[in-house]
Amino acid sequence: MMITGFSVKCIQCGYINKPDRSPRTGILKVLLGEFDSCMRCGTKFQIVEVPNRPLVQELTRKLQTVSPAVKIFNYSGKIVPMAHGVV
Repeated sequence: MMITGFSVKCIQCGYINKPDRSPRTGILKVLLGEFDSCMRCGTKFQIVEVPNRPLVQELTRKLQTVSPAVKIFNYSGKIVPMAHGVV
């Protein structure tokens, strides 16, 4: 299994934010609520929509709580969609 990078696209300005260089650490920051705003325009995300990929499933099982601002969504197909920061 190949793990690809993790990024969050800002709906406001379209910037593709990378919370961390490591996909695992980036996903953890989002799930814990430590990454909640766009790096370019500074817009605070009300909700961060995260695709339910295997690494997300693994990390949510290990965590006691997930930030209430995170919404995990299912997807179909071979290409994993990008996470979105909703304003």
